[in-house]
Amino acid sequence: MIGSNKQIKQKGTTFLEIIVAVGIFSVTILLATSIFQSVSDGQRSAMVAQNIQEDVRYAMEIMSREIRMAQVFDETKCFEEDQLTENRIYNTESNAQNQNQNQNGLYFKNEEGDCVKYFIKDNNLVKIKEGLTDLIPLISNKIISTKIIISNLKFDIIDSPANNIQPRVTITLDVEYSGKKMHKQQMKIQTTVSSRHY
Repeated sequence: MIGSNKQIKQKGTTFLEIIVAVGIFSVTILLATSIFQSVSDGQRSAMVAQNIQEDVRYAMEIMSREIRMAQVFDETKCFEEDQLTENRIYNTESNAQNQNQNQNGLYFKNEEGDCVKYFIKDNNLVKIKEGLTDLIPLISNKIISTKIIISNLKFDIIDSPANNIQPRVTITLDVEYSGKKMHKQQMKIQTTVSSRHY
């Protein structure tokens, strides 16, 4: 109909309607993105906590097995610089590197008769094993991941040279993850191990 004067009554969208629609769409996308990021960060934090627990559980299991089977010290000297009490199973000494009374080392003779020492070095738990013969050299191992920082290690010993109580060691560890600040997890873990030697 060429030349028809009929007006078309279809309305177009106004600029204001477009701005409102884009604004609502943007807010929806931002909310979805922030929810996804929060869930992702929560999952990472949970994974960090689980990794810390697994690493520390492994270290505690290693120490517990060896501490449980420790022998009584006789006149044999372990780690020549250390003074060990005869007729005791466990001995401690403050960690001289850190000059902190809450951080100490634990010394004992394991079931094979080798001298064993657990202590903190460079914020990690270290085990040193020294054989009493020349066939076994001094061996040093870190037993926790380098991503985990140990800020405190404490051994509380109940041990009597008179053997009137069952010897036991309480191990306390303060640990945290060394990753991003938002994923840092701090934990205090403690366990008590009794000796099988009566």
